[in-house]
Amino acid sequence: MTDDTRSIKCPICLYAFNAKERIPKIFPTCGHTICKECLTHVLKMKEPQCPLDKLKFNRNLKTVDSFPTNILGKELLEINSIWSKCPTHNQPNKLICLTDNTLVCGDCVLFGDHKGHNVRILSEFQDAAQAKKEQLEAMKADLSQTSTQLNWSLQQEQQKNKESHSGKISRTPCND
Repeated sequence: MTDDTRSIKCPICLYAFNAKERIPKIFPTCGHTICKECLTHVLKMKEPQCPLDKLKFNRNLKTVDSFPTNILGKELLEINSIWSKCPTHNQPNKLICLTDNTLVCGDCVLFGDHKGHNVRILSEFQDAAQAKKEQLEAMKADLSQTSTQLNWSLQQEQQKNKESHSGKISRTPCND
């Protein structure tokens, strides 16, 4: 992962593209770009397709390396690596200052303007955010399943009520 919140992210995993495991790869059929790591999961599918628009691609593309690398994305990664350095100390910004909500280097925390601030390691912060995202997605799936079950139960009850009311014809005495 890059250490910059302004980074360009894979639309599937939401991790920042990088020059190692998250290399930006293009689907030739539609032009969408996802990271190399997510592409490996797509290729394991029974009928692989672009996860963004569901277009199937040529079965000759069987390996991650057979997909073209997004050159523009790679160039943006190089530009982004310049942004991820502290302008004061020219060190990588591997920390996040929660007090000021900015990315900082270790020297800024030890000797600079962020000394004594609430600081966390950026990668741990990103990993915690990813874990929270996955937890929320699981909760969403559980809620969706519960909602479906409740709707089904409600429909069953409504059907029972209709059947029980349609079988009863009210007879009131006539006082003519």
